Amino acid sequence: MNKAGIIAGFLGLVLVILLVVNFFRSQVTSEKLEFVLATSKTTFLVGEPVKVNFKLTNRSDQILTANFHLRFGLERLKLSIAQGDEPPHFYTSIVMKLAAFERRASPKPVTLQPGQALESSEFVSFDVARDQFAFPAEGSYKLKAIHFFYVQDPSKKIESNVVEISVSWPIGKDQEALQFILDNKLERFLTPEAKFFDFDNNVVSKLKEFIKGFPGSTYTPFAQLGLTALCEERPDLPACKPPER
Repeated sequence: MNKAGIIAGFLGLVLVILLVVNFFRSQVTSEKLEFVLATSKTTFLVGEPVKVNFKLTNRSDQILTANFHLRFGLERLKLSIAQGDEPPHFYTSIVMKLAAFERRASPKPVTLQPGQALESSEFVSFDVARDQFAFPAEGSYKLKAIHFFYVQDPSKKIESNVVEISVSWPIGKDQEALQFILDNKLERFLTPEAKFFDFDNNVVSKLKEFIKGFPGSTYTPFAQLGLTALCEERPDLPACKPPER
């Protein structure tokens, strides 16, 4: 076989492989998948980050391959939030916002065996699109996740169940803690995503002051997560350096 024939044969094989892959991807439908959204509890304080858990399960008897990536920032997973009777809106984290401006290589498709599940979790805290807490006021909120499992075709998606949570205004020390957060503009630094924001030594110092001043607050573990993330990003800041002995 001459060189031209070999090349033609190779290209033909590649085309067949692509057609087979696309065929199996096209067989993935929402009816073959189960998508479950859950939270660790149902009552929260205003401004308290909510950890949401996602579980996607192949409920068919077939092997399914698609863009099964349950992470914020990959433009495949979106979270809808509705307060009371207001229209729902999509939550935008800083990771999601940055992803919209960056060109990232698409992750490889994921294969799910029959009965196999994927699980992940994300914090829902500060909405950069609305420039406020994701849950900024008292009331009931409804959460629903949407997963686009085949990016080239937005119609291929699956919606999760709806989870309702209740948010109330803090009292006592938690109220004082929230006021400290608001007064010092620390709202966006209460999760590990804090490292993606512009910040300076004063922010780190204020987070340390908050943690020391409100050790038992509901908000303190999240402030610690933010502080750790900031100091991993900028260990050179004076406030991130350990005290001298």
